[in-house]
Amino acid sequence: MTNIYKEPTITIYANNPVILFIATNMLKPNPLPDEFKESGEVMSLLRVSKFALPENNKVRASQSEPMKIYQKAFPKGEVIVRLK
Repeated sequence: MTNIYKEPTITIYANNPVILFIATNMLKPNPLPDEFKESGEVMSLLRVSKFALPENNKVRASQSEPMKIYQKAFPKGEVIVRLK
């Protein structure tokens, strides 16, 4: 988990007005524009082993990183988020 992001922008098309939620790694600089506000929610991102084989329904988590969730409302249409 070394890359902060691969592309300088995130682009989606929304058919309706949306609230976009994006989680960022709390241990690295926040790449989102300042207009994104904290949602008050956090989650943990787990790195797991490859998918389990049919005879073994177990996966193993080898790393965990805390993620902070941000949000911003957008109107219908193209949504472009330029990362810092």
